[in-house]
Amino acid sequence: MFMAFAHGIRNMYILDATCNDIALLNIIKILKNILDVIHIIGPIALMIAIAISLSKLVTMDDISKEKKLQKNIQNSIVATIIIFLLPSLVNLSMSIVNSVTNSHYDISSCWEYSNHTSIKSKGAYISKSTNDKNQKKPTVVYTKPSDYKGKVTENSTGASTTLPTTKAARRIFVGDSRTVQMYINLFGSWDSATTSKLQQGTTDSKGDLWSAKGGEGLNWMKSTGIPNIEGSISNGTALIILMGVNDTYNASNYVSYVNSKIDSWKSKGAIVYFVSVLPCNGSYTGHNTKINEFNNTIKSSLSSKVTYLDVSSYLYSVGFSSGDGLHYNKDTYESIYNKIMSMV
Repeated sequence: MFMAFAHGIRNMYILDATCNDIALLNIIKILKNILDVIHIIGPIALMIAIAISLSKLVTMDDISKEKKLQKNIQNSIVATIIIFLLPSLVNLSMSIVNSVTNSHYDISSCWEYSNHTSIKSKGAYISKSTNDKNQKKPTVVYTKPSDYKGKVTENSTGASTTLPTTKAARRIFVGDSRTVQMYINLFGSWDSATTSKLQQGTTDSKGDLWSAKGGEGLNWMKSTGIPNIEGSISNGTALIILMGVNDTYNASNYVSYVNSKIDSWKSKGAIVYFVSVLPCNGSYTGHNTKINEFNNTIKSSLSSKVTYLDVSSYLYSVGFSSGDGLHYNKDTYESIYNKIMSMV
């Protein structure tokens, strides 16, 4: 029954990415609160009812009523056990729903992720709007270099930080809304890439290819972002991945996916780069802890065939500006782009 209800939620809220529909997350949060209440109050109420029934059973002399009361006690005991196990049963159901539907919307991950952070302060939610022209002018928050207190831990293992000596013949960018907005600020409007029918991404004035969509994470990257551009990889192509801010909990899965694909990409002639997830500020400053954890996992665990670009530390060193705490202004996007271009 619950599986059917979960499937109904999936149909009501068509997610663009894992855990990026705030309405769905609010529903999940409410459901979890209800389950918590039932999990605590339910067994207590049933045990009280069982105790009352047992006290009546001791003094009862009517056999028919006694059997009925015994049956009620048995049912109450079973109900108590079921309610006690309810959270585990629901979590199991969510996992089954995800595996049976084989959906890239990954409701079970969303269900799990809602345990780790509050809806109100969640830094993982990127605006679905990708065109700054339709947004109100925000108050710019500037993060000075001195504000940087969460430097990413240096690791001697994992992805390479030594840059290849040969400059790329062409660059392919794969990313989320930050990547879309970087393109908008540098090259103008973003048309085909905002649709779900994107085939080959958007090519900029320099001939580089961009495949990105607002609010997305690993599931979109695997199902759409990378398939869109794999046919365009050729000798000397720099494949630049700018993903992760929307699903920082998915670091190990990013590692598994990229490591499983690296040999295929390199056989086509690609030089692969994974750009560190860039920091937030303002009301989303709290998300930087998760971002740093994500970056540390990526850097330490990616194949040495992938070059890790620590643009995050660079951005902290020069400072950055953001209107909503998540996305940047034109000058910051230019700074990010120029830094990446200097490294690839």
